[in-house]
Amino acid sequence: MQSARSVSAVRIAASATTSLPPMNLDSTRRKTMSADTQYVLGTRPSHVHTGPKSGEWHCNSPYCEDMKVDKPEDGGPEVIHPPFSPANPPRR
Repeated sequence: MQSARSVSAVRIAASATTSLPPMNLDSTRRKTMSADTQYVLGTRPSHVHTGPKSGEWHCNSPYCEDMKVDKPEDGGPEVIHPPFSPANPPRR
């Protein structure tokens, strides 16, 4: 015969696993690929740039020196992420 404690624990565990909402992968992808965060790659902390044409935009390149620049498509410098560096940029 089961004790009241073990039955209670089973009920709690069962309700915890059945009450989770389904994950919506489309909204997750949209959040990570929005125009505001297109220069944020991986989990490194990000910072905010403010450019005259681009306004505020997020980036997490460890090589940024100036925060008051436009996005590359608006005439700003290229954003470089590891394993590349300013001394070893990606080849185009």
